[in-house]
Amino acid sequence: MVYITKHYIKLGYLKFIAVFMSWLIISLPIYASGAYAITIENIKITGSDGKEGYVKTMDDTMNIEATISEPITNTEIFVDISSLGVVNDVFNSCNDKVCTYSHAISSIDSKQHNLSVKVNTESGDSDTKDQKFCADGLGPT
Repeated sequence: MVYITKHYIKLGYLKFIAVFMSWLIISLPIYASGAYAITIENIKITGSDGKEGYVKTMDDTMNIEATISEPITNTEIFVDISSLGVVNDVFNSCNDKVCTYSHAISSIDSKQHNLSVKVNTESGDSDTKDQKFCADGLGPT
């Protein structure tokens, strides 16, 4: 009777170890792909007033600052702003992990707009992040 109990305990322990090792083998490639992938961590949009998320509807300069998880060059990061007719425009500069872009606005509708920032590195890594911003004719308060 004692032999059967020890045998079942040992068998349960071995099954647990087998399931745990299977889980490790399956999850390792998923974790590794996320750990080494490039990501756009933050996008900050300001107008000439410096108020984050807002630009003026007339005669303003939109400034975009994108923070990336690892250093890239400005030829590897692009912006799309459909409401301004900007498609795959290259960022002005990148300093380590922070890239900047400026675009002069002569006129834009007073509403919420979307833009998309894309990273495509030479090594094949890529990421895309969308961000909303508001255009209005009022000054900051």
